[in-house]
Amino acid sequence: MDDNREKVILESFRQAELFSQAQMSIALAADGRAMTFCGLCIAAASLLLGLDGSDEIKVGMYAASAVLYAAAAIAGWRGLPVDWYAPGQKGGDFAEDVATGRPYIDVISEMITQSDRHLSQNSQRLAKSGWWLRMSAYLAVSAPLVGAAVQVIVWIWF
Repeated sequence: MDDNREKVILESFRQAELFSQAQMSIALAADGRAMTFCGLCIAAASLLLGLDGSDEIKVGMYAASAVLYAAAAIAGWRGLPVDWYAPGQKGGDFAEDVATGRPYIDVISEMITQSDRHLSQNSQRLAKSGWWLRMSAYLAVSAPLVGAAVQVIVWIWF
């Protein structure tokens, strides 16, 4: 009977490396989106501050700008580097295995275990980053409403 254990382990390791590379691509794209959104929010907030509106609506424009700057800060923060497990391993990680003559399949099995742990941690970081970027987008979308609400309050009370 042909034991395919070794083939399954090798395929599992290959798939884990592919998954890790895909995570890395997704993370880099997410960082790019976060920084682009940060720049967009800063530009919109700066535009609002630079408009020469009447004194009657400036308070609302300032409030909307503040919300946009807050959204930009969150997006920029999410675009900063984080601890990340990249695909592959350093060659020196195998020195002890080579020195002790450890079987190849045992080394690969251990690498799969480490890779699974790293992939799980990367997935958690991606999910957290995505959540914060969505919050930044919701905040930016709310900026006109916040500006309008603040302006109405100013008109009513002053």
